[in-house]
Amino acid sequence: MQKRGQATTLIVVGILIVIILAIFSYYSRILARAPAIKEELAIPQTVEQIKSLVKECLDDSVSYSTYLVISHGGSLEIKNSMEVPELGRIQVGYNKASNSINLPSQNTISNEISKSIASEVETCSDLRTSFPGLISQINPPIVSTTIQEDKVSVSLQYPIIAKKGATETRILDTFESQLKVNIPKLLKVGNDLLDTIKKDPDYLDLYFISNAPTAITFLPLEENKAVFILTDEDSLIKGIPLALVFGSVYK
Repeated sequence: MQKRGQATTLIVVGILIVIILAIFSYYSRILARAPAIKEELAIPQTVEQIKSLVKECLDDSVSYSTYLVISHGGSLEIKNSMEVPELGRIQVGYNKASNSINLPSQNTISNEISKSIASEVETCSDLRTSFPGLISQINPPIVSTTIQEDKVSVSLQYPIIAKKGATETRILDTFESQLKVNIPKLLKVGNDLLDTIKKDPDYLDLYFISNAPTAITFLPLEENKAVFILTDEDSLIKGIPLALVFGSVYK
């Protein structure tokens, strides 16, 4: 009977040892995977932070780029320019009165805004600095801008790969942004104004200026040059009316 009791005790102890070893092995595996689990939990949170930053930068860039391009006459690539002391000696593009082409087309302006936004988003987000060690790849942003009657609609694709340890996530979202401004109205008034100048370079149609659907400020310069500022009080960008600025040479 004593031997049988000893045998039973040994069996129980053996079972306990096996159970303890199994538990130890299980928790060892859990502890070994802890860094990977932590990475898996951290990546989704990081991805959402990246998306939030890109969207915020896109919204700011749409406002800035739209105002920048329109205030430079619809194009940032100015072939003919003049200095305007009243505007802080900035360079303003101009058309000759005899030129058959007036202001840039909506398509050209859309492309100019897109190029500016792409550059601004990269600078604004600065993802590698904002998320050190987490961004393994960033592709150039692809921006598409559509000018409509009462708004500017922008679509941004900015492929990003976030990686932490062995965990990798690809961000392939399309980001959208809109700005409530009426660029076509400003362009029409500007082109109509230039048409009146072409018809008679020696005469400025004050009736047209005073009755136009946008406010028109006229800044005469030397050598038959002038700068026009067309302001739409209904198109506000962060509380500031959108202004189309361009120059003209009468003769």
